Amino acid sequence: MVRLLALLVALSAVASVYTAERGFVPIRRTEGAYVALVIGNGTYQETPLANPVNDATDVSVALESIGFNVTLLLNADKEQMAAAVAGFGASLRSVKAAVFYYAGHGAQVQGENFLLPIGRTPATQITEEGQVPFRAFNAGEVIAQLEKAKVPLSVVVLDACRNNPFKGAGRGGVPGLASINAPIGSLVFYATKAGSVASDGTGRNSPFTAAFLKHLLTPGLDIRLLSSEITNTVSDLTHGAQTPGTYTQLRQGFCFVPPLTDAEKFAAEKSRKAEELRQSEMQAKIRDLAVQARTADAAQQRQLTAERTRVEAALAASKQASAELTRQLEADLAAARDQETADLATARKGADAALAVKQQEIAALNAKIAALKASSTQGGASAEADLDQMVAVMEQRAQRRTELARMEREAEEARQKAATDAAEKRRLEESAATARRQRAEAVAESKRQAAIMDEHDKVTELARLQAAERQALADRLERDLAKYRRLAASDDGKDMAPVAWAKICATYTTGDVRLGDEGELTERVLPGTRAAAVDSAADRAFADGGRPALDGFASRYPKHARAAEARRQAALTSPATWWDEIENQTIVYLILIGLGIFGLILGFLCTPPPAQEVTRPDGSTATLVSDLNDL
Repeated sequence: MVRLLALLVALSAVASVYTAERGFVPIRRTEGAYVALVIGNGTYQETPLANPVNDATDVSVALESIGFNVTLLLNADKEQMAAAVAGFGASLRSVKAAVFYYAGHGAQVQGENFLLPIGRTPATQITEEGQVPFRAFNAGEVIAQLEKAKVPLSVVVLDACRNNPFKGAGRGGVPGLASINAPIGSLVFYATKAGSVASDGTGRNSPFTAAFLKHLLTPGLDIRLLSSEITNTVSDLTHGAQTPGTYTQLRQGFCFVPPLTDAEKFAAEKSRKAEELRQSEMQAKIRDLAVQARTADAAQQRQLTAERTRVEAALAASKQASAELTRQLEADLAAARDQETADLATARKGADAALAVKQQEIAALNAKIAALKASSTQGGASAEADLDQMVAVMEQRAQRRTELARMEREAEEARQKAATDAAEKRRLEESAATARRQRAEAVAESKRQAAIMDEHDKVTELARLQAAERQALADRLERDLAKYRRLAASDDGKDMAPVAWAKICATYTTGDVRLGDEGELTERVLPGTRAAAVDSAADRAFADGGRPALDGFASRYPKHARAAEARRQAALTSPATWWDEIENQTIVYLILIGLGIFGLILGFLCTPPPAQEVTRPDGSTATLVSDLNDL
């Protein structure tokens, strides 16, 4: 990392040498006759724009690099814009050339062009076209200041028709800006022709501003040829979908950057060769750093794979232990039930044996009674003894029956108690087994969740590290691209821009990328960046221009256009949207019902009371009007 920072510092130092000021720059600054006002508004509440701040910043840097005295205003409200334009007008009294540049939302209302400021409070925000004339800044005031000062050469650039910033686009609003009458000695640029909508772009700058910056710093390019060069570049960048509008009343030629002298060309060639030598060494070192970074990523990925394997093995062992514990608990419960069944069988067998003995005794008594009955039929002197014996046998049989009934009752009670005890014991054992199983499952689940969380934390950390590495790569790429843009924008370094571009491509990717195509290079280095930007552009196209705008977008990106339309339809059929529609209809219905009730009451009050005839005492009749309270 230290070596990389050292290389970047060295690259910055080299770039600063190659972008040294040419002789005309300090002369212009000393004269103070070249002024510019640059405004970029992007942080709108409802429809923010990504590029205007970048566009305005880059344009101000470019103009300052060629000797203009620049006033830069970013995300300004109406008061700030008005004050800046007033100050700009006051500085035009003795200037040779003046530039006004605006990037942001713009709109036309009744043929007048308005530049939309940033609304910082609800009272200053613009949410519908009817508020534009009162809350926006009239672009005609800039033209009036230039006409009043009679500036010999002025340039007005309005990159301000990127999309319709209002809700309900298409209901009476006119897209883009209205045509304009350029003052004498001026050149007015629109990002796209009048009445059309321009693209905000997917890179750092809008297509128009990217083309403007490219040709603004071209040495020896006359301002009268500037518009055609910009138009061709914008057409190439947008594949013919956007054509800038130009309105000119120029009376003289002018080069923003004078042609290179022979001495300057020689110095630039010498610097280029020295830079090539340095670049070869830097490229080799940066490649070494890239190889080291890829090796570290592979080692980290292997470590994560090993950790995931360990966690999965721990989870499998935990599940196996839980299953083994469940099987052991089920075996213990089955053994307890078998022992309980054996105990019941033994107790039942003892009771049955005791009952059998008693039943045998009763059978013996019954046999004895039968013998006594037989002897009693024979008669004789032993009748009294037989009777006594019968009575004794009867008492013994009654006693045996009583004991048998008692024993049967006790045996039944014992069986019931044994069954109850067995059921209670079984319930307690099942409860204990369930509790042990639940505890085991809880422990296993806790271990599993801990393992999952551990793995999730590691995956999250890896994702964070990968995102940080991706962001670091994006930051490095953006810094290198910024240095390339500085080289390309400088007269002294422009001839080295192709070499710098080739170095950047070789450092970050394989294969060639079209010179200056930062979007394609970013997509190769950071896959998915362009797709996300195109999806966002498709959504904005559908939201701003409806189906016709999406159809135009689909000619270049059909897949992204279909996805945007699907997201739009899903939003229209969402419950919130239906609820808003129902709510609006309910309000209308309530208003109509209220008006109907009011009309009934008003008609009732305006109806005259019915007349009533009465007979007077003298027989004549009279007509009376009944009191309203009697109705």
